[in-house]
Amino acid sequence: MNKKTFAGFVEKLKKRAQELSESIALADEAVRAPAQKGDEVDQAQAINTAAEQAVFRARLKTELTKVEAALARTCDPHFGDCAACGEEIGDKRLEANAVATLCFGCQEDKERAARK
Repeated sequence: MNKKTFAGFVEKLKKRAQELSESIALADEAVRAPAQKGDEVDQAQAINTAAEQAVFRARLKTELTKVEAALARTCDPHFGDCAACGEEIGDKRLEANAVATLCFGCQEDKERAARK
């Protein structure tokens, strides 16, 4: 991977981490402050919305953890190498999924084994 492509991946990961952090902060506000006003239906809807936001926040947090792990891997000289076979993951795959740790072939093998 050339330096320009590598720098682009790092910048993309940093930007995504920032976006996720901001979204998590917004979801936190929604979870902490369900509406206390209104009738029972309004309160039930507020509780339901807060529960949905909690699930959404958990998904965002999981993705942020993956992005932060990918950023940490960028310090490794083997960033972009498959964790299973050691071959290069490939720029196109990393462009599509910057947190990928497996090459296309190893990812397929993993998914195939999980289906069995």
